[in-house]
Amino acid sequence: MISFFNHLKSDFLIRTLVIGLIISTSTHAQELDPSDVSIKKTQNESSKLFSFIYKSKQHLEKNHLDSAEFYIDQAGEILKNKPWPEKYSEQLFKVTRNLYNASFYTKSISKTQRFIANYDKHNSDYYMYQCLQMNASSHMYQGDFETAEIGFEKYLNFIETLDDTKYSKNELINIRTAYFFNKGISQAIQGNYNQSLKWFEKGDSILQHGGSMLNKLNGLTYMGNINMELNNYEIAINYFKKVEKSYLEGEKVDMLAVFDNLAVCYTMLGNFDEADKYLRQNLTLARSLGDSVTVGYNFLNQAQIHEAKKSYRKAIDKLGYALLVFDYVNNDVLIYQTKLRIVSLTNYAGLSERKHLKMIEEVIDYYSTTNIREKQLLAYKHKAKTLYNLGEYKAAAELFNYHDSIHKEWLLENFNEKTADLESNYRANYYKLESENKAQYAEILEQKNERSSSILYFVSGALILFVVASILFWMLNYKLRDSRKKVAEQNITLEKRNHEKSLLLKELHHRVKNNLQIVSSLLNLQSIAVKDESAQNAFKDGQNRVDAMAMIHKYLYTSDELTHVDIQSYLSRLVESIAYSYNFNKKNIAYKFNITSSPLDVDIAIPLGLIANELVSNAFKHAFVNMENPELSVNLTLNEKLVFEVKDNGKGLPATTKNEDSFGMELVHSLMAQLNAQLEYTYENGACFRLIMPLSTFKTSEI
Repeated sequence: MISFFNHLKSDFLIRTLVIGLIISTSTHAQELDPSDVSIKKTQNESSKLFSFIYKSKQHLEKNHLDSAEFYIDQAGEILKNKPWPEKYSEQLFKVTRNLYNASFYTKSISKTQRFIANYDKHNSDYYMYQCLQMNASSHMYQGDFETAEIGFEKYLNFIETLDDTKYSKNELINIRTAYFFNKGISQAIQGNYNQSLKWFEKGDSILQHGGSMLNKLNGLTYMGNINMELNNYEIAINYFKKVEKSYLEGEKVDMLAVFDNLAVCYTMLGNFDEADKYLRQNLTLARSLGDSVTVGYNFLNQAQIHEAKKSYRKAIDKLGYALLVFDYVNNDVLIYQTKLRIVSLTNYAGLSERKHLKMIEEVIDYYSTTNIREKQLLAYKHKAKTLYNLGEYKAAAELFNYHDSIHKEWLLENFNEKTADLESNYRANYYKLESENKAQYAEILEQKNERSSSILYFVSGALILFVVASILFWMLNYKLRDSRKKVAEQNITLEKRNHEKSLLLKELHHRVKNNLQIVSSLLNLQSIAVKDESAQNAFKDGQNRVDAMAMIHKYLYTSDELTHVDIQSYLSRLVESIAYSYNFNKKNIAYKFNITSSPLDVDIAIPLGLIANELVSNAFKHAFVNMENPELSVNLTLNEKLVFEVKDNGKGLPATTKNEDSFGMELVHSLMAQLNAQLEYTYENGACFRLIMPLSTFKTSEI
């Protein structure tokens, strides 16, 4: 039981620590009023400056963070060494804070450094201490702890210079608390839990005299997490219970991590009823937030509790629910880990069925493809146990023997490699010594010949020539045979390397897909900590784009064809995945797919998949609002040219959509240029986007 939950604790800790420490004193920042900005079509610098600021604000309100950053940078180019207008400072800070909240730490460092270096141009203490804090935290989350520590000390030195008369008591407490909490987070990430706890306790002691309720609850959550890492479960529960009490009294706080942590603590203490209660609360909250991965983990945790209580059938049922969730979100790593866990538990509980044999065979195929040897061996072992439980004793015995043989082979691999190295070194030294002996022998013969008579010299010379000729003939013949042998071995090696390269390429696609899914999961987790709806939508858009690319790499490593994608299956799964992210499924929307079965080159499939993601996402965001019978058509034909079409039966879009400069449409046009394609718009009985790509693009892609 303990080993299962230990690997979860660090995840809960980081999830709680990355809540974010943008200090809750943001009442100083004012909103930009569009009526204050007069955008005229003139070329003077002032007009351009405020036009760029206003455009940046518009894009930020639409969650187009890249475009918002671009326009505020353009405004900065106009200002250069001039004083900063207040509206520029306000908008630049908003963009900077959004970059930090979205975990774009490199960009966050650059923007905060601009504020820090230009204090004399904006003259704002608020912007200064906020940016000092974000700058240091960004370095910390990137793992540069030395620079982060220097940054936190700069933050402390600056806030000590603030004029206390300009701030309320609670504001000053929040500002100072941020220093202690950031120091605690830094130590926790580095694994120094006792030192981390001291910093959080210092911050909490200050909060006893005031400060915001959100900071107080965050501090309690931090200390609960650190005590859980130190195995002080009862102390951790006490902190989490205080947070829960405030939550029940109406305070707004992220309870997903708190409920998870309470369940872990009670499980570690053997109080399964309380653990189950908090898991159920966590499940209800995760479902309401649409957090599928958390829902899946929740079922895994419930299964672990039932297993500890020896309720094996209930545990297997919960694992089945987790498998359904992970399959729906298309997470292969969690899918096959869960399948392996199901077969393991059914074997242990004596509940093996024929379907479990098929399941473990799928697990073996997966770990064979991904070349994860340890998991593959474990899967073989459980397959043998399943066969035994099903009464197929002969097959089970044969598989047990096979498992032992490949396990021994695996153990001997490193030994054989070392033996080969030793043998190679021995042969090299042997041949070197033999060569030196021959040279010495030839030198001795030469000295003897010089002392012999001319007749003896002639006879000896003839004999030596004969011996040398014989040796040369033998060496030539030996080298010829050896050369033929090496050619044969090289052919075998070449075939083996080609096979290995194919496996490595598959593994590359698999790791790319896994890394993209990690990015997708990080975006999903980060969005939970963001309360602003527009920011959450931006995370959703980014997550969909990452998932669109990850899906292609999945097709590549699961098929024998490593350079082409089954576009028919890919687009169908992509559309259904996007629909799910916008709360649509086959029950509340009608799909019409007419997609060619011809595979597409990966260099075309990736940009086409990203374009499809943008066009389909636009349909779900804008077309089906308050519609009773929504319908989406996705067509792709490939004859003399490729024609890709996304059509909905919504209310249609205004003509200005064609000129929309959103980040999504900018991305579509950029990818169109890459494909040398054109995009057509029609608005009859809904919106229709048609992408037309010439045959020349395919030829270029194949070269």
